[in-house]
Amino acid sequence: MSFIDKVDGYRGRKAPIQETIRERWFDIEAAVAADKPRAAIRRTLAAEGYAVGKHQSSFNTAYRAVRAEKAAQSARTISTVANNEMGDNRYKSDF
Repeated sequence: MSFIDKVDGYRGRKAPIQETIRERWFDIEAAVAADKPRAAIRRTLAAEGYAVGKHQSSFNTAYRAVRAEKAAQSARTISTVANNEMGDNRYKSDF
């Protein structure tokens, strides 16, 4: 097994938890906005049969990773919209 395969193996251990968080993202964010503790969110998801990890810290780490991913996606979207609205004229003629 190559080093890269080993790295992917460790990286993949939190993938089911992150997939759960992505799938239920809007529900989780609504609960966080309503000041519900992440421990209660994790227990609720576990009761519904979702993969949430063995410990709260696993869930928290996966949540932070997905939140950062969503923030990066949002920043890219805003950047694209802003560039289009600013009127990038490099490729337009001045006629």
